Amino acid sequence: MGLQTDSTLGIGRNEELKRTVDTLSRELPEALHHLRSDSLRESLTKIETMYDTITDLMETAVTLPEEISNAERDKKLKAIQTRLEDRLKMCSNEIPGILDRINDFLAEDGPRSFLRQSVQKAFDNSNDFVGYYEKSKTSMLNYWVVVVKGIYLLQMAYDAPNVDFSEGMLTIQRQMGKLDNQEQTFKEVVGQNTVRMVERALLRPSSIPVMFLTDEGFGIGPKRLSVPDTTSSYSQKGTADVENAIWV
Repeated sequence: MGLQTDSTLGIGRNEELKRTVDTLSRELPEALHHLRSDSLRESLTKIETMYDTITDLMETAVTLPEEISNAERDKKLKAIQTRLEDRLKMCSNEIPGILDRINDFLAEDGPRSFLRQSVQKAFDNSNDFVGYYEKSKTSMLNYWVVVVKGIYLLQMAYDAPNVDFSEGMLTIQRQMGKLDNQEQTFKEVVGQNTVRMVERALLRPSSIPVMFLTDEGFGIGPKRLSVPDTTSSYSQKGTADVENAIWV
């Protein structure tokens, strides 16, 4: 009787341990993605702050009161110019490193990369391949807009005569190349066939009825599509191309 009780308790503990491991396996990737998102957001915020400061200075320069004297206007413009050059010098020193850190997130391609986790999250929350692509692309566009702002600030620093950003052109070209690489990595992670299908769907939306199916053949989403028996089905695990999901 004692051995049976010990065996039962052992099985119960093993089952509890398995449930704990399964829970951690589900929650750990999400927690890591959240932490990495916070780190990425910190870099994005720095560029946004620099960009807002520069634009505020330029806005201040062009909106000086008309009633002030020319001497006062020249004094204020000189002060604004000095501060603008100082801010642009800071941009030329700091933004290249910030953009490199952002690139580490957006250009990494691996099973646990930030980009792949973000795309997987978009897939899990989508009912069809167009929604999946749009959610993924919107997320990336939010990052790319800030990257472009950073490159724009580098261009301003390079063009400013008193900033002395002599290596600016090479730095800008390098960051533009990294931006192009980020877009290519995004297409590869989402799936080149997915991108082509979305482009086709946008051009001829009525000719591409598509839905996601589970491995068991059940539709993902609020309702199933009615299709002929000759159509092909699609099994999805993770974020792979949805080429077999297209029915025409």
